[in-house]
Amino acid sequence: MIRLFCSVILLLSAALPLWAQSAVVRVQSVECCYDNAEGEVACTVRLHVQLPQGASFVPPLPGDPAASPLFGADAAGRILSGKFRGMEPCMERCRTLVYDFYARPQGGWLEFNTFIHVLFSTSEFRMNTEGFDPGYSGTLRAFNHTFFVNPLPSPGDMPGAVLFRLDYELTPLIASISFRHEDGSACNNRLIDGSYSEEVGMTSATYLLYPAKAHRPVLRLSFFHPPVPHRLPVRFRICPGLISEPPVGG
Repeated sequence: MIRLFCSVILLLSAALPLWAQSAVVRVQSVECCYDNAEGEVACTVRLHVQLPQGASFVPPLPGDPAASPLFGADAAGRILSGKFRGMEPCMERCRTLVYDFYARPQGGWLEFNTFIHVLFSTSEFRMNTEGFDPGYSGTLRAFNHTFFVNPLPSPGDMPGAVLFRLDYELTPLIASISFRHEDGSACNNRLIDGSYSEEVGMTSATYLLYPAKAHRPVLRLSFFHPPVPHRLPVRFRICPGLISEPPVGG
């Protein structure tokens, strides 16, 4: 198998921020296979997207703008369309977007001078639930989300401490969860354990509150605003062993 693989470390990439504190798109790698059979993937392009501080990714659903193709052109003047395969995990606030091309580039280079759409949220807001008693089963509501409180046996070696489980639907809109007393003062707590069930789509987190006070705690939630598609530029040319930005004639 004849394969051209160009791995582009961030310093050798096409970085194009739209504005200050915006998302940055970089070329991570381009892999072309020149002896694959017709109908197989002939070229794969990976784009690294880094979000600004305080933003959060939302994986695209089929039909979403973020799942649209990546269009390029080769030296023979043909328009090539890369199918969005999905997102690969990365570090904090970044993802790798993978696009598969089924037509082989011809003429010695492959060029992109286009845009992609990526769903992410860029800001947060905070909200408190009503006070609750972690020693009793109950439900809490905030921003169209439901949280189920389930008490657990209190640890015998920590008098006054309360142990309970919080169950809720996993969503990328939840940025963080913490606890406060109803008077606004900090509530000492510790996350003991956490798990996610794919079968029911729920997250279960066990918390320890200590020391217990006479007034009831509240759940303080930090939410991301609902995501919107952001239009990000993609401009680079790849030749065997070389990537240039912007593309020739761009």
